[in-house]
Amino acid sequence: HGRFLRLPGFGYPGAAYGNSASIGESNVYSWMFVTLDSKRAIVVAIVCHRDTAGKFPSRLKLRGLLPEACYRVQEHVPTPVEEGVFNGMFQAGGTRPKHRRVLCLAGEVLMGVGLPIHFNFDGDSVLLELTA
Repeated sequence: HGRFLRLPGFGYPGAAYGNSASIGESNVYSWMFVTLDSKRAIVVAIVCHRDTAGKFPSRLKLRGLLPEACYRVQEHVPTPVEEGVFNGMFQAGGTRPKHRRVLCLAGEVLMGVGLPIHFNFDGDSVLLELTA
């Protein structure tokens, strides 16, 4: 039991507020489920088409969290990366998480500033679990 929320305000710098989760014209969609006590949440975001070719990280502003609680952010579906030489640099293949370290952020920060997410390709997505 809990609340299912659409996440407005998700997009690249310069995007109009509210362009998310099928609100307005957007290629990025995001939702989250928060338990009734707001101590646990699941967040999903997907980009159908990157308008700026991955130049800027997006800020995923969450909702329904406890402002004073510290949330551990765990990614469940790392991004698959192809092996090869890109821009003159070798890149090993395999899966790569969006954040290379464990994040523990206050609910107030996650709802106000947001969580930076960098999408690498069209159709890229993220699945996060937050626990207080």
